[in-house]
This record gives sequence, structure tokens and C-alpha cells, in this order.
Amino acid sequence: MVSADVINRLRHHAGLFTHRDEEMPSVAQATWAPDDPRVLRLALEDLVAGLVRLNFELNGPVPSESETAAQSVPREVAYAVAEITRMLRVCRPVLEATHDAAWTVETAWRAILAGDIDDLARHVEDERILREGSTLF
Repeated sequence: MVSADVINRLRHHAGLFTHRDEEMPSVAQATWAPDDPRVLRLALEDLVAGLVRLNFELNGPVPSESETAAQSVPREVAYAVAEITRMLRVCRPVLEATHDAAWTVETAWRAILAGDIDDLARHVEDERILREGSTLF
């Protein structure tokens, strides 16, 4: 089961929910003001932390060994992730940082959906290393 805290965190980053006490910049805010790369970096770090929690909430404390993983993803979670990715892809100007952030979100999201990744942040970094070393990308 996905907690309201994780759902609201993802919705915050998608610009769909504003918590009065939320001081963390959202990915949505970072795409509205793409001139400050620090805002995007902070927002992306918080988003990835939220995706790490989501991974455990959907797939159990050790996803690769879990037999009780969720069989579905709440619609509002899927929509928030899709909206975050869309905003990063259409941000004007599309910067290398926003393109890379979209790749990060998509890579983490696919790993969550796969359901067998224990360390989501490490997985994303391993995929980044493979991507940067490949001549295909």
C-alpha cells in the first residue's frame, strides 16, 4: 500500500499538490524556472528519495525477495510520475540537466515497476554508468 505521504510528495513534484509547509522545491517549479540548476538538483534528489520509498511500499522491504508486492499502482501515483517526466521533457529551454532528470525519473520508474530492484538509487547510478560508457546513446 502506498502511503499518503509518498503520494503527496510525488504530486508535489508534479505540481498537483501544494503543502503549505513544503519548503522543498518541486520538479514542477524547476521546470518553470529552469535558469537555476540548483533548484532542479534539489528537487530531483527529493523526488528520487520519494521514489525509493515508493519502491519499498509497493515491492516490500527487499523487493528482489518479496512475494507480497503490489499488483497495481495507484492511478494518482502513475499520473504524477508521468506528469513529472512530461514537464522535464517539454521544459523550455530543454537543458541537458532537464533531459538527464527525465532519464533519471524514467529509469527509476521502470525499476519500481519491475519490482525486483533492492537499491533504487544504486540501480539508477549503475544504469547511468552503462549509458555514459555506451556508444549507442
